[in-house]
Amino acid sequence: MTGTAQERYNALYSGRTQFLDIAWQCSKLTLPFLIKRDNDASNHKPYLTPWQSVGAKCSVTLAAKLMQ
Repeated sequence: MTGTAQERYNALYSGRTQFLDIAWQCSKLTLPFLIKRDNDASNHKPYLTPWQSVGAKCSVTLAAKLMQ
């Protein structure tokens, strides 16, 4: 296992891509700032709607109801 951390990160890219795509799609519906694409160089992304936390609140509420 020789090489730099960047080389290792790039070598393992294809193994993690499928999981990151699913995580990105899910976070887009709930908490979009949690998972970002690798090519997203901006520190923040302007949202078109100010109520982006509604999906997250609904998810937490449904999970709590299921646990009861």
